Amino acid sequence: AISASSRQLKSDIEEISSEEIQSISNRLISFPVYRWRYKGDSRVHLGPMTEESPKEMVTDDGMALINIDYLAHLLISVKALQKRIEKLEEV
Repeated sequence: AISASSRQLKSDIEEISSEEIQSISNRLISFPVYRWRYKGDSRVHLGPMTEESPKEMVTDDGMALINIDYLAHLLISVKALQKRIEKLEEV
């Protein structure tokens, strides 16, 4: 799936604060990941359940994840982990 991400298509753009990055990362650390199949499909998948996902990543009907928001949460977690690594390397 392609997600439109140009600044030209967006409004109310704000950079995420360091505190919010850490908070989101902490939530995702305890986020369960499962192995599963869609009903009627033999292909095995890995991933979360919408019922246990942060509401910012879930469609209004609660049945699907919003890919761009899911990816953003993962990117935020990577950034937070990178900061932790850098602090450990300073010691």
